[in-house]
Amino acid sequence: MKIKKEIKHASTSLLKELVNVSSYTFDSVGVNKCGAIVKDFLINNFPENKVHIKILKSSNKSNKGNSMICNMGSTRKPNLLLSGHLDTVHKNHYSNFSEKDVKFYGPGINDMKGGIVVLLFGLLEYYKKTKTVPHCTLVFTPDEEDGSKEFSSELGKIYKNHKIGLVFEGGGLNNEICYQRKGVCQFRLTVKGKAGHAGYFVNKYPNAIEEMAYKILEIRILSSLYKDTSVNIGKIDGGLRPNIIADKCTIEIDCRFTYLKELNRIRSLLKHITSKSRIKGSKANLEETAYLPPMVPAKNGLILLKEIKKLANDMEFPIILEKRGGGSDGNFMADRGMAVIDGLGACGAEAHTRNEYIIKDFLWKRILLCQKIIEMAVNYNF
Repeated sequence: MKIKKEIKHASTSLLKELVNVSSYTFDSVGVNKCGAIVKDFLINNFPENKVHIKILKSSNKSNKGNSMICNMGSTRKPNLLLSGHLDTVHKNHYSNFSEKDVKFYGPGINDMKGGIVVLLFGLLEYYKKTKTVPHCTLVFTPDEEDGSKEFSSELGKIYKNHKIGLVFEGGGLNNEICYQRKGVCQFRLTVKGKAGHAGYFVNKYPNAIEEMAYKILEIRILSSLYKDTSVNIGKIDGGLRPNIIADKCTIEIDCRFTYLKELNRIRSLLKHITSKSRIKGSKANLEETAYLPPMVPAKNGLILLKEIKKLANDMEFPIILEKRGGGSDGNFMADRGMAVIDGLGACGAEAHTRNEYIIKDFLWKRILLCQKIIEMAVNYNF
């Protein structure tokens, strides 16, 4: 597979520009600057009358950036939607773009600024080859790393009006793409006791930490490897000092599941654990704090996967199908009935760390694969 020098040079230049902008989820200035770079690319590379951009402005209170929706091609309703996110998890911009041997490095380069480059240059290569602008919708979200909460209502309506969703989260080192993702549900469990001097009221006043200890032992066995369900207690807070009986203790729980039936099982058991007390006088309360539906492959999605595998094989760039435990905007799309293919971005590893990188050659090959997928999907009818 021969990659043109101009693709290598131009895509690397755009990647460097994006990576060198710090775009932590709660840094609206940085996120919007990345959005402006993407907007300029679209305006400068496609006919003005074929690119219709709408900016959804975030609230000032959230300190999040804006979302960008771009309708490309004709004005008729498109079936195809391409998605990327502008934010990263990196609060501190620890370094700028760099390269060494076969790798590119930098904050958010795998998750998912490399994916944005694949998306944009895949579109551009399609345009150069066919001399037409692909009829599709582009969605760039500002807060995927915080669950895409800011524009969930508006985006839900957009997703519902499309049939195919291509999500450009990072691919794996073996050219994996993602066909299924677990759902996520998070809970906060709070136990209340009664404060008192430890020298006088031990075993007389209810200790919230002791009651929570009993509950933790019950919660930790709710996971089921057989049913592909995990339950993790990731945070705990309670008490004031060692000589004071704890009047409050809180834990935060993360549940990952493939099927809604399993989530309902976990919900029911957590409610049961919350309702009973081992330490007399203690009381507990359970809150559901976050929810992300599972991305389960639809029948149409499996048909699409088969076509994409054939395209990749014809390029001598075979893909591997992967199921992932983490969520993405693809989860929300699948929940709205779309056929979703995820992990189409740049291939790399160490996302969310200071060692994040992508493979140079795979970036350019993914651009060509993206162009072929768009060519196939833009007029695809199930």
